[in-house]
Amino acid sequence: MTERNLRSRVKRRGEEMQGTGKQQKNEFNEGMKGKGGKVAKEQCTYGVNTKNDNDMSILKERRMMRTRSMEAISAYKQSVLNRKRRSREERKNRRNQEKLREKEVLEEENGVKMAKKTNKMNVSVSKKELPRKVNAQTVSMINEQLERILKRLDANETRFKEQLDHLNESMEMLKGKVMQETSDMSQNSHYEPLTQKDASLRTPLFSRDKEGTSPSRTRCSDYSRNSTRNSSFSQTESYPPSSAIALYKVSQDMRSSPQIHTVKKRQKWTEDEVVALIDLVSIYGPSWAKIKKMDVHGWLQRRTQVDLKDKARIIKQHLLETPDIWNQFVSQCANWEAVSVGNSHGHRGVHSS
Repeated sequence: MTERNLRSRVKRRGEEMQGTGKQQKNEFNEGMKGKGGKVAKEQCTYGVNTKNDNDMSILKERRMMRTRSMEAISAYKQSVLNRKRRSREERKNRRNQEKLREKEVLEEENGVKMAKKTNKMNVSVSKKELPRKVNAQTVSMINEQLERILKRLDANETRFKEQLDHLNESMEMLKGKVMQETSDMSQNSHYEPLTQKDASLRTPLFSRDKEGTSPSRTRCSDYSRNSTRNSSFSQTESYPPSSAIALYKVSQDMRSSPQIHTVKKRQKWTEDEVVALIDLVSIYGPSWAKIKKMDVHGWLQRRTQVDLKDKARIIKQHLLETPDIWNQFVSQCANWEAVSVGNSHGHRGVHSS
């Protein structure tokens, strides 16, 4: 495009120069007509001047073309440089934009990290606070449960006192009946009067202390409490009497009569052994191995489990033959109901083998 423009410009310039040359010739001819001889003298120099003028115009045109070409080249170079500058600027802008984007991404990531850290801190703080809340709640629950337990204990204590009073009244009534029956028995010639020892056996199961606050336990509970003591307890000490053995002795005296029994190889049951068996069966029921194990005083160690079972059956049979005494006996020692009554190898006497 630049070369075509230069050629067109050169043609226009040549046409303009030709037009100016014709005008100069016309002016010269007119001047020659007016001047006359002067013109004739100067004809020889005109040709030379015209040639010089043409050369100068050509030189000027060439110079102009050169300058124009140089200007075009410089303009082209400038355009190229401008393009390069623009491309560089665009690259810089792109880089700057990429950097800005990277910074924004980093800032977002940092913000997310900071948010996570704050969340972790909040969670850790909440976790630290949770045990305190849980501890406070557990303490309050424990206090409520303790209050409920104390209320129940108070209610049970009052109920126990009422039951204790009722049992003492029933035992007093039972004592009166037993005394009446023993007085009737003493009138019969077949029975001997009760000794002071037998009378002492008719003590009530429950008795108040001097202050009247804490009831004493039965003979059964005394035995369970004594079972926790050292096994080195004196075996020569006899069992204290209880109302259960008293009832058994009364029923046996009411039922039995003087009889002559055949002698057997088995050893006779002593009073201490009978008392120990009645107390232990009242506590543990018909579990004979446990009874032998819990016999701290050692009264029943020479007896086998079969002997204990047979003797318990005999005692129950004696008591069943007098229903009134049996009912009172079961009300005091309910575990005797589990003792089975059947054929036994032992004798029915209290101290029989």
